[in-house]
Amino acid sequence: MDIFSLIKTKSIEKNSCQFLKFLEYFYETYLIGYDMKSWNYFNNIEHITNNASESLNNSLNKLFPMKPKFYELINKLKEQEHLSYYDYQMKIKGIWRMKKKIKTKTDEINILIEKFKNKEAKLIIIKYDRSDLTKLWFECLTNLNNIL
Repeated sequence: MDIFSLIKTKSIEKNSCQFLKFLEYFYETYLIGYDMKSWNYFNNIEHITNNASESLNNSLNKLFPMKPKFYELINKLKEQEHLSYYDYQMKIKGIWRMKKKIKTKTDEINILIEKFKNKEAKLIIIKYDRSDLTKLWFECLTNLNNIL
């Protein structure tokens, strides 16, 4: 005998008409078409929380603090789709996470080196001597040391 039948039998024995009406309502609303075994989540399903949907909602709120225009929404979502594909590809290759600080410092270093390459090209065009080029690259190394 399942628990529903047991409760119903006890209610009939005690002549609890109001509770029997509620029980019938509950049965028709919540039990017909549902397997009662699936009500208990213990060792039953993989995810019982809504963490995944809350995480998505949080990231969307960060992307769109205010209601976006239609095309802005589409473009941002396409960009996010590309990023998630890129993350997936990185994980396949065994690269799990790249810290933003490293990316930022790498970008700073690349920008600094490009800046000094341009200065070097200008010095070569106007035919400066090697000591000036040496000073230039020493300054570059000093700046790199400050970044790191």
